[in-house]
Amino acid sequence: MFVREEFDWEEIRAFLEEHVTVAIVGPSKDERSVYFPRLWSGWKCRLIELEATSDCRLITIKSSTNGSCTVELIPGLKRYLESIRSQMRIVCIDISSLQHAVIMFLCKLLTHEIKPAQLFASYAQPLDYLPKSHLGDFLLSEELLGLKPVPGYVRRIRGSCIRLLAFLGFEGDRLAKIIEEMDDIQNVIPVIGFPAFSPGWQARSLRNCMLAIQRTDATDNIHKCNATSVFDAYEIIERCKPVNNEEVYALAPLGTRPHSMACAIYAAKHPECLLRYDFPIEASPRSTGILRRVGYHLSTFITP
Repeated sequence: MFVREEFDWEEIRAFLEEHVTVAIVGPSKDERSVYFPRLWSGWKCRLIELEATSDCRLITIKSSTNGSCTVELIPGLKRYLESIRSQMRIVCIDISSLQHAVIMFLCKLLTHEIKPAQLFASYAQPLDYLPKSHLGDFLLSEELLGLKPVPGYVRRIRGSCIRLLAFLGFEGDRLAKIIEEMDDIQNVIPVIGFPAFSPGWQARSLRNCMLAIQRTDATDNIHKCNATSVFDAYEIIERCKPVNNEEVYALAPLGTRPHSMACAIYAAKHPECLLRYDFPIEASPRSTGILRRVGYHLSTFITP
């Protein structure tokens, strides 16, 4: 059993500012993704920025101490972090700015291979998303590159019956396309972010995804999960896993970054679990303002 440690950012800021040795951020594209990179640039820790190409084949690594380089994502990032392993005693990653696929690959590296003494993460909730029309629809993704394994999570399917647990956002077509592209899905479990960042967002998410939910007869199987909680999401994943070996468990992180992190942590710990992602090219900028800043202590997920 893990210890749930999620905090208002200000509760742990002073400790982290004093003790973090390596901080990892992504590209700054809107207000919330700028906040932590800007804050940490004034800290005494080593600051690393990671930005992957859309297909996640390459990643550019920028360090506050030794410039930048572009390498292949899977072998290159692992080698880089191994080269600075002695500095990675207390690590904090900002999931507000990092790309989903990079977050998920980092989770595997940090919980199972690099294994710092302590692992933290930060997250800034968006105050609002940018609408793409007068109808109020959000413009979150410009394009979907299609379903494929997340880097570092290639799995062979040993079975023909798939139980799909899908964390949903506002884009209902993403769930529909994943269901169309995956063979042998027998059971769909939709998870809606509730409470959401803003009142009413959970209803919008449910409305946009309802057609796909109805087509898979999953209306009576909807779960809810705090949209900001890594630990809530992990508990739901654990609770909904198959009870026997007849079903293959698959996770689809289509919602918030904390939910993507939970999926990655679980899949890294359970090699039999599939992690499927459709690699959207996110709109930039896609949100305005910052609603709340959250900190996570994730050391409980690091393997012994």
